[in-house]
Amino acid sequence: MSYRKLFTFVSLLISLFFTSCSLQHLPEVPFSTQLRPFSTEGMLMPATLAYSDYLPKPAEFIAPAPEITDIFSGEERYLVRAKTEKLFDKCKELWIDFGQITENSFAFPLPNARILSQYGRRHNRPHTGIDIKTFANDTIRAAFDGIIRIAGRARGYGNVVVIRHYNGLETVYGHSSKLLVKAGDKVKAGDPLSLEGRTGRATTEHLHFETRINGQPFDPNLIIDFAGQKLQNKCLVFTPDEKGKIHIDKYYKMYE
Repeated sequence: MSYRKLFTFVSLLISLFFTSCSLQHLPEVPFSTQLRPFSTEGMLMPATLAYSDYLPKPAEFIAPAPEITDIFSGEERYLVRAKTEKLFDKCKELWIDFGQITENSFAFPLPNARILSQYGRRHNRPHTGIDIKTFANDTIRAAFDGIIRIAGRARGYGNVVVIRHYNGLETVYGHSSKLLVKAGDKVKAGDPLSLEGRTGRATTEHLHFETRINGQPFDPNLIIDFAGQKLQNKCLVFTPDEKGKIHIDKYYKMYE
C-alpha cells in the first residue's frame, strides 16, 4: 500500500470515529415529543441556538394533533366541565400557537362588547370566564372552527353552548336567550351560535365566555386581546401534572 493510500485510509477512520462520537451526544427527539427551546424573558430562542448540535425539522415542532371527533361520552354530552380522555394520549404537552392562526380562523364572540367582569375571584368565589356585554339578543359567534359538544340548559350557565375545537381547546358561551345550534353541529369561526341573554345565574344580558383545556378553565386574556378584540400573538403550552392539574407556559413568539 502506498503512503498516499495509507494516509487516506487513516484519515477516513479518524473522521468516522469523531463523527460517531458527535452523534452519540446529539439529543434524541422523537416525533411524539414536543421540543421546548430555552426561553429568555418569555421569548422563544431560535432552534439553532437552543439546540446548537441539532437542527430540527419543522415537523418536530408540531405534536400529533389530538383526536377530536363528534362522538362524545355521556359526561361530555351533559357536563360543561368534562375531561377529554384522549387529549394527552399522544403527547405529554399540548402546544397551541395562536400567533399562527389566520384572521379568517378567529372571530371575536361578541363584536363591540364591553367588559363587565374579568376572570378570577369575584365575591370570594372563582369566576371562570369573562363577562362581556352589548345589547339583548345580539348575535354571539363561534370564536374558532369546531364541533358543538353541548347546546342546552346547564344550571348557572342558563342556555349554554360548548364548542370543542380541533386543537383541543374548548370555548363556552353562557346565559343566551336563544340557542341557534345543536349538539353535533360543525361550525366555522364567526358562525352564529346564540343570542345574548340573561338566562341562568345572571343579573343582566351578557355573554359569559370561557376557555378550557381538558375541562380546566383558564384566563381567556391569555389568548384574546379583549380591548382590541383580536388574538394574542402567543404560543401556550399546556402540561398536566400527576394529579391532572394543567399548568400553562406562555411565549410571545413561536417562530423567527
